[in-house]
Amino acid sequence: MKWAPLVLGLAAVFGSSCLGGEVRPQWTVTVRTDAPLPLVGDRLLVEILDADGALACEACRSVRAAPPGTFPFSFGVVPTARSLRVRVRLHRARAVRGAGTPDPDTTLDTLALLPPTPGPVEMELAMACFGVASQADASCDPATRTLTPVGTAPAPSRKLEEGSWALARAAPCDDAQAPSGMRCAPAGPFFFGSLLEVDEPRDYLTYLSPFYLDVDELSVGRARAAILAGAVGREPRRQSAEPRCVYLGANEARNDDLALNCVDRSLAAALCASEGKSLPTEAQFAAAAGNGALGTRFPWGESTDICAHAVVARSDDTSEPTDCRFAGGTRQPGPARLSDATLDVTFAPSAFRHMGGDLDEWVQDTYRSMFDPYYRSAVPLVDPLSMNRGSATIRGGGWFTNRAFAQSFWRASEGLAGTTHTGFRCAKAVDR
Repeated sequence: MKWAPLVLGLAAVFGSSCLGGEVRPQWTVTVRTDAPLPLVGDRLLVEILDADGALACEACRSVRAAPPGTFPFSFGVVPTARSLRVRVRLHRARAVRGAGTPDPDTTLDTLALLPPTPGPVEMELAMACFGVASQADASCDPATRTLTPVGTAPAPSRKLEEGSWALARAAPCDDAQAPSGMRCAPAGPFFFGSLLEVDEPRDYLTYLSPFYLDVDELSVGRARAAILAGAVGREPRRQSAEPRCVYLGANEARNDDLALNCVDRSLAAALCASEGKSLPTEAQFAAAAGNGALGTRFPWGESTDICAHAVVARSDDTSEPTDCRFAGGTRQPGPARLSDATLDVTFAPSAFRHMGGDLDEWVQDTYRSMFDPYYRSAVPLVDPLSMNRGSATIRGGGWFTNRAFAQSFWRASEGLAGTTHTGFRCAKAVDR
């Protein structure tokens, strides 16, 4: 158990029998949670309030780091002539609004009255109440996920253990059982979206069931095999019709090692289906590109040397981004060969390639703004799939696009026809 011997150093309200000298009557408040750390939070905010909900003293507010292993966390509160209440919040350091206020939509928050007689009490930050903010006289009831009148903190029951939330971890996924060319993808809980996104800085707690994902984008060779087998009834656009398309024809193998472009969304879905797979959902792509719960800014991590890592901004049209084409030597425009070495690789053991660049990639979902109410329809979102009448969604950057598109959270709406910088990869659910 973690013990805060003198929170804020203010003996008038906070105290501890660990200080030596006279032992004063006090409430020993133990905070417990079932939340997985640091995913759900890495900061603990404790406030001692008076009956009106105002801070009971000038220094009755403490913010401290909450690394894994923080809970159960205890501190002492010394009685005063006034009745007191305690509010505790667990949040992410980056998820704060003005004046350092935690974003209520992604915070665990509980409020309780201290009983008349000092002694040990317990407060719970239950994942069942994730995103439900306490009000002046109400706090979330984990049994109903609704606000109920604030109650008195009970005696310790030790019901919650850090990380014991039922969805804290994904079911196992075995790479040895993965179809050829696929690997287990990061599943379990993660935040879908990003607070770094300039236009739509939102993210949502999401849970994904285990799934396999293609290591590489689907190649010309795989497409030709499906076409020759009669598994799909039509072809991608040929290079003879559009010079930057890489498909040469069903009987032409010269570009088999190139990622397939110039493919519309329905044909992409059909090619995946011909292999017993599907396009990944947007959440699946996002989890893989951002390394799951780690939520990295780029598939390869945090390095901002984008041109060295990803096949982006290599246009052969001076009206489009070319800044990576000539960085460190001239690079060829167009999709990369799958056999080419690349630094655009997610963390091991998944090691998916070209999720930041090479080709923008189709996903199953139709496009919604990250502010759309759909993303608030459940907490957490479980295996979300957005299907409305909107445009299609693409993820990841392409050789023709701005280098900022290599960020793991980049997304855009797209028509259904596909372009010279649009491709895809396939996903498959793990059988249970």
